[in-house]
Amino acid sequence: MSDLALADGASPRTLLATVDAQADMYAYDWRIFPRDTPAEELAGGYCYRFCLTREAKATIDALDSGTAYGVECAAWNNTGPLQWSAPVFRIVQ
Repeated sequence: MSDLALADGASPRTLLATVDAQADMYAYDWRIFPRDTPAEELAGGYCYRFCLTREAKATIDALDSGTAYGVECAAWNNTGPLQWSAPVFRIVQ
């Protein structure tokens, strides 16, 4: 997974996550978590929110203003999910 990016969404407390579309992928998992989440919780699969999209983008809303969130993405093909991307962080406006 490459080129994961976060930007402010169209409304306050919203982030727009995008990633380069992958050939032969039919879904994208998005894992959202506060920046201060302990590494052992992330390794155990913890997330603040999780969503699945058919496109290589997701709008993440109802977040806390002033909080830094991390987002990771994994694409799915017919064999299951691929490895999670490196996290990208952004402070929500």
